[in-house]
Amino acid sequence: MAYPKDLSFSALLEVCTRENYYPNLPITSDNRLGRQKRTAGHSLLPLRDLPPGSSLSPAPTCTLHPLEELRLFCESCGLLSCRDCALVKHLGHKIHPVTEIAGRHRVQLQGALIKSEPQLEAMEAALHTIQEAGEDLKRSVDFLRKEVEDFSDGYIRAIQEHRVRLLQDIDEEMLQKEQALSLRRAKIHQQLTDLHTATTFTRDLLDNGPDLHIVRAKALVLGRLKQLNQGDHSQLEQAEADRIVFNAKQEAGLCRGYQMYGMVQRCGVDPERCQVRGPGLQFVHQGKLSSFTLTCSTPFGDQLENKGAPPRVTILHKESG
Repeated sequence: MAYPKDLSFSALLEVCTRENYYPNLPITSDNRLGRQKRTAGHSLLPLRDLPPGSSLSPAPTCTLHPLEELRLFCESCGLLSCRDCALVKHLGHKIHPVTEIAGRHRVQLQGALIKSEPQLEAMEAALHTIQEAGEDLKRSVDFLRKEVEDFSDGYIRAIQEHRVRLLQDIDEEMLQKEQALSLRRAKIHQQLTDLHTATTFTRDLLDNGPDLHIVRAKALVLGRLKQLNQGDHSQLEQAEADRIVFNAKQEAGLCRGYQMYGMVQRCGVDPERCQVRGPGLQFVHQGKLSSFTLTCSTPFGDQLENKGAPPRVTILHKESG
């Protein structure tokens, strides 16, 4: 609907209620309210007083009869019709005004709408359930992620503490072995000093001593040399073949509630794991040579490498304990 350009938007708009009003006709303004000359005698209804749902669009016109509006409905054909088509194409059919048919159709549509309400509510409920399930899933995933992060962080802290303990164990083992080596070195050094002194005295006695001194000192010198030569020879042997090893599969107890693995241990000879084989074990005679094979193993069951001094074996009679 077109309005004069000089008409203010705040002016009261009114609408013609006559059915023979054609909005497509040219508009000429005859007063301030934009009244059309063709509709000057028609009754007017304020736009604000229109009932809800009312439409201002005109009824469609027939394609065969452009001057006729489609205000009839043929139930037999299910088509809109004008008056001329109702008298020709739909002659003998059930023809009703569109307003009457629209009322019945409105009832049917309302019934279908009412029937759709449960499905609509069910779908909305299902959608709400899915949304809640998605939120629950997100919360559960966040909780699981927090659990995994806490577990991982705790495990990492426990492993770091266990690592510190293992390094401390290595330092302690190294300190003990250094102390043992230092003590052994001091004993050997003392024995070496005593033997040097004795041999130097003996050599000087033989080279420069008079016969009388040799005769007098002979017993003392031989006793001292014999004592030094028959000293503790275990100090002269190589250190034991034990070494510090890391056993990664050994359970190391709990740390912060987590089971730890890996221990620092000494890898020496385990007498309970050693094996002796050979024919020389059947008959052994004192003072006679006997041959057999001794296999030395660590506490982990590993055989020791062939390094260091040969092991000393003492054979006792089974009745002597």
